[in-house]
Amino acid sequence: MARIIVASCMVRCPLGGLLSYAFQFLKGFQLLGHDVFYLEKANYEGACYDPFSDKKDDDCSVGIGLVGDLLETYGLEDRWAFIDYQGRCFGLSKQALDEVLRTADIFLDMGSIGSGIWLEETEAVPVRVLYEGEPGYTQIRMDQRIQAGENVDEYDYYYTVGSQIGTPASSAPTGGQQWRHLWAVIATDLFQVTPAPENGPFT
Repeated sequence: MARIIVASCMVRCPLGGLLSYAFQFLKGFQLLGHDVFYLEKANYEGACYDPFSDKKDDDCSVGIGLVGDLLETYGLEDRWAFIDYQGRCFGLSKQALDEVLRTADIFLDMGSIGSGIWLEETEAVPVRVLYEGEPGYTQIRMDQRIQAGENVDEYDYYYTVGSQIGTPASSAPTGGQQWRHLWAVIATDLFQVTPAPENGPFT
């Protein structure tokens, strides 16, 4: 069993696709028997989106409520922490968060909004992985930073959902990294399969 930290952007942008993107990994790791935790922080002003009012500000209450309810429903209620722009910690206590960061075996950064913002805190984690879901855009952005002489976030392994990235079939740059390919994870145990009505529409 490994202690795995997953970082993404569920609280800052609590929309269906982003919630599922990170949650499938969290629950999947837990179903496989691993000790999993979810971490997130607001690293810039106005980072939190409220889908009900369609506004962005520093109020993380909507995202915390939605994500907290989701994780509690699936037995992960004491397995998450969010740090807002003012530095306040929600979910885990700051002491518990520090202990998780100190003892983790793997850090999985799921890219997207604000990848790299936990790299300082996870410097001592033995294995750090970037998994990105925006193929092409991510690599172009990395390449532009390299061309500008800027530092690029460093991980031990790089994964992408883009099955052609880093192959002769793709014209996208690689940012100087070896990209492994992994489809978005689905924890199939979460879905109940029931027969469709005989005359029901195809969905």
